[in-house]
Amino acid sequence: MAEANSHGELRAIAKFSEPMIGDDFQRLLVDGQLCITIDPQRGTRYQGIVSLDGPDLASCIETYFRQSEQLSTRLWLAADDACAAGLLLQELPGERQDEAFWQHITQLAQTLRPDELCQVDCDTLLYRLFHEDDLRLFPPAPLRFHCSCSRDRIGRALVTLGRQELEECLAEQGQVDINCEFCNRPYRFSAGDIRALFEPENPATRH
Repeated sequence: MAEANSHGELRAIAKFSEPMIGDDFQRLLVDGQLCITIDPQRGTRYQGIVSLDGPDLASCIETYFRQSEQLSTRLWLAADDACAAGLLLQELPGERQDEAFWQHITQLAQTLRPDELCQVDCDTLLYRLFHEDDLRLFPPAPLRFHCSCSRDRIGRALVTLGRQELEECLAEQGQVDINCEFCNRPYRFSAGDIRALFEPENPATRH
């Protein structure tokens, strides 16, 4: 799972039930599912299911944007032992697409090698690809790790487990200990804390 917001804050987690061997996309993701959830500040939260029928992750995401968002999209991804990088070309929503120009820039981007994507800085890379075109470069936006966990959110998650299961945990351990899987921050709930979660005035119990 990966989560990002418009402030450049990121958090992610990966778990493996067995060692990941090889680089065959279809073999690695047998019976897998990929969901993209958009939670706008204004408007309704919605989720799209991404088909994993393509030969790699980039082509699957391209298909999602083309079918679900109706936006022409090309994506190139690369990773090595030190970094992961990507290049995204996408039609702007509401803009009339110049098909000849779209073919022109995608053909140029198609010449990009994975090692260039990982090792060459952005300004140099864009100049190499599109130096004959009119480019406007915006200042880079820094990204940083930020975990959105809180005691309140953990409490709401505990409520979904049900009072009986939590009571059984209290009987065994005397308290409920939860560590955030993203940042490993510990949260401890006593028997009194658990009872308070199920009080009628507690927001976590309201529907």
